[in-house]
Amino acid sequence: MNKAAKLVSSAIVGADFEVIDINGKAYVLKPPTINRIAGAVARLSKLALPDSATLKDMLCNQEDATEYAMALSFLIQENYDLADELSHGTFEEVVNGLVTAFDMISAKSFSTAASLTRSASVLVAKPLRW
Repeated sequence: MNKAAKLVSSAIVGADFEVIDINGKAYVLKPPTINRIAGAVARLSKLALPDSATLKDMLCNQEDATEYAMALSFLIQENYDLADELSHGTFEEVVNGLVTAFDMISAKSFSTAASLTRSASVLVAKPLRW
């Protein structure tokens, strides 16, 4: 079974999540929706992040994790209510949580799923000619 099929089947049965630990408390991260990604990126876009080889290197350039906690809160529950609680964790815990969340967005799996969706829509949209 290819990776895209595993992702789809995991999503159907609800097995597509990661658990992160921040300040001794576990938080469940589900694959981010477009809305959650947009909310998190809105917070991160306020920061001057340098270009780096990896996402983690880029995020580790800051000293304060307040905006990171806000972004992570939005990725966890689509609002900023957890930000204060998450900011009590270590800087590395919050950064690792963000990296884990963004790692759940696989470009290859996304493009495969998009291609399959496009193929299916073309099949449905084309009238049969007999």
